[in-house]
Amino acid sequence: MKTLIATDLEKTQPEIEQEVNRLFPSRCIQRVLLVIPPDADRQMFNYATAKRGRYWNFPPYGPGLLATHLRTDGIEVDLLNLNDQILKACQASAGEEEFDFDREWMTVLTDKIREFSPDLVGISCMFSQTHDSTVTVSNEIRSQFPQLPISLGGVHITNCLVNEDTSASFVKDFSNVNFFFTYESELAIKTFVNFVNGEIPTSRLTQVCFNIADEQIYCSERSTPGETDLDAIPAYDIMNISSLSLHGKIGSFYCHIKPDSILATSLSNRGCRAQCTFCSVRNFNGVGVRSRSVQSVIDELLVLRDQYGVNHIMWLDDDLRR
Repeated sequence: MKTLIATDLEKTQPEIEQEVNRLFPSRCIQRVLLVIPPDADRQMFNYATAKRGRYWNFPPYGPGLLATHLRTDGIEVDLLNLNDQILKACQASAGEEEFDFDREWMTVLTDKIREFSPDLVGISCMFSQTHDSTVTVSNEIRSQFPQLPISLGGVHITNCLVNEDTSASFVKDFSNVNFFFTYESELAIKTFVNFVNGEIPTSRLTQVCFNIADEQIYCSERSTPGETDLDAIPAYDIMNISSLSLHGKIGSFYCHIKPDSILATSLSNRGCRAQCTFCSVRNFNGVGVRSRSVQSVIDELLVLRDQYGVNHIMWLDDDLRR
C-alpha cells in the first residue's frame, strides 16, 4: 500500500479528477444520506440490556451539524440512525428468539437507500467500539449498491487514519470506502460536494482522503470551523430527537430524571484547555477552546424545548465555560 500526502494538489489532480469522474459520471451531488452504525456489532450486542433500555442512545449531534451545513448549499440530506433502529426493534420484539440483529438494520438500510436514492452516503464512527460495526455497514452498502460512493468520517476514523501504526490495517478494513474525511469535517464535506459539482477547483479540497485502489491521496490541509460556522444548529428534524431517550439512555444522570422526560444533547464549545496525555481531544479539535455565540446556544435550547419537548440537556463540551 502506498500512501500519498497531497501537499501539492496540482501533482495529484489528474488522479483525483479521474476518480471523481468514475464515481460521479454526471458530476452532481444533490442528495446525501448520513448513516449512524449500531454502536456495537452482533457479537457485542446484549439483547437483555437493550430490552431494558439500558444501552446508550445519544443523538447523532455531529452528523446533524453536517446536515445543516450541507443544506445551506441546497443539498438534500437525510439521516439514518441504525443504532436507534436496533434498540427500537429490540424493545418491540416479543422475545430474543424472534429478534435478528443483522436483519433489522440491514433491511432498514437497504430500504432507506432505495427510497432516498442518495448520490453519496456518509458513515460516521465516533468510538473504537463501533469499528467492526462500521466495517459491516460499509460492506453491506457496497454489496447491495456496488456503484454508490461511500464516505467515512468521525473521531475514530481520524485517529486511525492519521496514525502511521494503524493506517494500513484501517484502510484494509475499509477497502470498500471511497473517501475518508478527517477531523471536524462540516466545512470539508461542503467543499468536497462543491468540488464534485464543478463549483470550485481541486486546490480548495481539505481534509479528504481518496481511497483509490492501492493508494490513498490525502488532501491534508485543514479547514477548522470558526465562530460563525460553530453557530449552526443541528438538523433536529431528521434526528428523531423526541424518541431517542425512549429507546435508550442519554447521559449518566438518567436515574435522577422523571421516567417520561425527553433528553437531548448540546455543544457550546469545542476543544479543551487541558493537556491530558491519555486524551485525543486536542489532536482532533486542535489547541485551545472555540466557542459558539451565547445567542446561538440559547436559540438551540429553545428549539429543543419548544419544537421537540426536550426538558433535560446533557452538555457534550469537553470544557464547559464562557
